[in-house]
Parts: sequence; C-alpha cells; structure tokens
Amino acid sequence: MTTNPQHIENRNRLNTITLLALATSVWDTLGRTAFAFSAPIGNHTLWMMERELDLEIIGEDPGEILMGICQVFIDEFGFASEIEISSDREGHFQVSVRDYEGLTFIHMLLSSGIEKPFLDPIMNTCQAMLRQMEFRMHQDLQIWEEGNGIIINFTEV
Repeated sequence: MTTNPQHIENRNRLNTITLLALATSVWDTLGRTAFAFSAPIGNHTLWMMERELDLEIIGEDPGEILMGICQVFIDEFGFASEIEISSDREGHFQVSVRDYEGLTFIHMLLSSGIEKPFLDPIMNTCQAMLRQMEFRMHQDLQIWEEGNGIIINFTEV
C-alpha cells in the first residue's frame, strides 16, 4: 500500500465524511441526549493518554490538571497553538483553545444541524478528568472567532 500524500488526504477526507455522517445521524435521532456518547469518548481518550503517552493525573487543583491534559493536545497532537484555563468563580472552568485544528470539523457539525458539538476530544477528555475528580459539570462549547478556536465552559451542576 502506498503512502503518497493524495492517498493520505483522501483517507482523511473519507474518515471525516464518515464521522460527520455518524454524528449527524446520532444527533438527528437523539438530539441533546447524544452527549451520552461524550463520556465514553472522553474516557477512552483519557485512558489512551495515560497508557500510551504517560499522562499522570497528579494533584488536587483541577485547573492545573486540565492544563496538563490540554498540553498533551498541543504537544502530542498539534491540536492548538495555545490553550488557556481560567476560572472566574468556584465551580467553573473555561478552556480557551487558540488556533484549533478541529475548527473546520466543528463548523461542519454545526452546518449539519448539530446544535451542540458533542464529539470534541478536548471537551470530552477534560470532562472525563473532571468526573474522575468527582466533579459533576455541565459542558458547553462555543466558537471563538477571534482566537480561531473554541471556548469550552465547564460549570458545576
């Protein structure tokens, strides 16, 4: 099998189309309850990071731990140029992802009628970590045009 750049690009395009069709079908069938799929996605991604990338979740400060996970998305996957974690009040974390590589896919999801993108790997992995720390959080993802990225808000339920 060849690895010429055209084949790689075509495989990536086919994978994107397949994932988009699956996500749209799930959303059309389940609506907002499609977020039930977010937990397993985040759990599997976090598990992979811990096993294969030697991510260690150490400490008690959720903001620091969130930053550690986000740094993996920058360093190992090249998902963003910068990710900032902030908290303006107790029980709330904001994850600002600048120059997000998944932004085109997020726009595709929104254009397909998915009101709330439930497949975002950063959001789902951060949510999985917060659950491990026994936080019950509501998640919300918004486009951040100025930063060419996304902003994810986690608010304690």
